[in-house]
Amino acid sequence: MIILDTNFLIYLIEYRIAHILEDRKKELAVPIPVILELERLSEGARKSKERAAAKLAIVLLEKWNVNVLRAEGHADDAIKDLALKNRAKVATMDKLLGRRLKESGVKVLKIRQKKHLIEE
Repeated sequence: MIILDTNFLIYLIEYRIAHILEDRKKELAVPIPVILELERLSEGARKSKERAAAKLAIVLLEKWNVNVLRAEGHADDAIKDLALKNRAKVATMDKLLGRRLKESGVKVLKIRQKKHLIEE
């Protein structure tokens, strides 16, 4: 299982690189707090580019039929808890969250050079 973070999804859309996960879409999951963050961004982000990316990320999750995970609280905390509970990897571009996850023993996926998915 690969748990997706909000900023990872936004990054995929902004740089038009969602195709790098196409062959792994059956492994993908997203916690409810991440969906709520995307909805808030799609309605109220300051930058129109970010609003549009959030809207498209929601569409992508629906199109790929990504597994939605029940969770409460702050998205980062929910992601960490779910990753530990399910022995899942987490896809994030957030350096602070990535560091917290690695310290807890969770594998982190990131995008390098806007085209390569790497595991840390």
